[in-house]
Amino acid sequence: TSLSASGFDVERGVPPETHESDPRLWRYPDQSRFVAAFSGGTGLRETSRGKGDLEASFGIDVGSFRIEQFGTAEYETVIDEEEGDDRTLTVRLLGDHTISRRADVRAAFTYGDVSHSERVTGESERKFRQRLWSLGTEAEWRFDDLPGWESLGATRLNVGLVVDGADTPESADKPPLGRLWNWGARLGFSSLTAGSTVLLHGGVSRRARFPSLRELYSDALGRFLANPDLKPEILTGAEMGLTWDLPGLDMQIVGFHQVLSDGIIRIGVETPEGPKRQRVNRDRIRSTGLEIVATGALSGVEYAGDVTIQQAWQFEEGNDDRTRPEYEPNLAARLSLAVPVVAATTVSGEYRYVGRQFCLNVDSGDFDRLDETHSLNLKVRRLFLLEGRRTFSNVDALVSLANVTDRAIYDQCGLPQPGRTLRFQIRLF
Repeated sequence: TSLSASGFDVERGVPPETHESDPRLWRYPDQSRFVAAFSGGTGLRETSRGKGDLEASFGIDVGSFRIEQFGTAEYETVIDEEEGDDRTLTVRLLGDHTISRRADVRAAFTYGDVSHSERVTGESERKFRQRLWSLGTEAEWRFDDLPGWESLGATRLNVGLVVDGADTPESADKPPLGRLWNWGARLGFSSLTAGSTVLLHGGVSRRARFPSLRELYSDALGRFLANPDLKPEILTGAEMGLTWDLPGLDMQIVGFHQVLSDGIIRIGVETPEGPKRQRVNRDRIRSTGLEIVATGALSGVEYAGDVTIQQAWQFEEGNDDRTRPEYEPNLAARLSLAVPVVAATTVSGEYRYVGRQFCLNVDSGDFDRLDETHSLNLKVRRLFLLEGRRTFSNVDALVSLANVTDRAIYDQCGLPQPGRTLRFQIRLF
């Protein structure tokens, strides 16, 4: 059995979007959250038909918040206020069993119950609730020891099926979402040629995602126009890749192609109260790309890097015109190095690059372009051992400097990341 829990209670601000004529002027004077998960299982056991185990887990996620909306950028006069409470309960059952010497079968059931209540100044309390459930199974076959196939090496084939469902039994003053069902499937394989260090793997899959309570009903203090008619997103994708396991280097290259049907995106709409945002379904969003990941060590220096190159387009139903989807960069890359120096001290650096992106401008209803961004982060870490202590005898001390060059880095329209930031951290364990 295992139990983990964490929580926080914070006060935070929300910077106004600099690219809008009517930006959000919010502050969270109080926001808290508590998350806990308990799980337990039988462990792998012998049965009359082979080996198997059964696991169960239960999770709870509760939180509350208060938003204050101000009339001017001086943040002095509160013109509106919203309070809310959130609760998510999750139950999951997972079992697996051998069905022959070369095959295993797994099955899982997951249920989630999401509740949200909100109280806006001058209005009565509104309550929302969503239920989500999923039942899936997967079978895997191993072919590496078949007679006459010895040269094939470690080869596996897996097939999976899943049925998902959702409904909203409580939707306050808005139309409820009727009971929805959808299905998913996956076919995958991996093969390691005997005596080789190259693993070939790939797969095709289909999966559905139901719109969340926030996407269906939230108006975010008048910034959004709710859309309870949203349909589920359907993602169909395929990938093929190679993985190398070499001395001092692990490397993976994967090519992918994905089509998101009825993808949920944001658009700008004109209303009597002024321009607002609304979430709608697009006919499809298509993306094709290549991912490269590498990690390793050389002469004591640890390194890691990844690059993602993609082309993503969104298409409207009945219209061949294409546009760029929000926040889908054509190129993203990261490179980090960690060098040991003296007395259990490590100096590391990380460089990140994100290519051009596009984001919605609610004033014009068009998409603005975000230029490419660069960031450099540095860290110095030291480990100490306190002799003579049984508990908390290890000390992990860290000093980091983020955004060393103090660049204006925009990962969202009008919302820059923090400038140069110095952080100290001590961890006892």
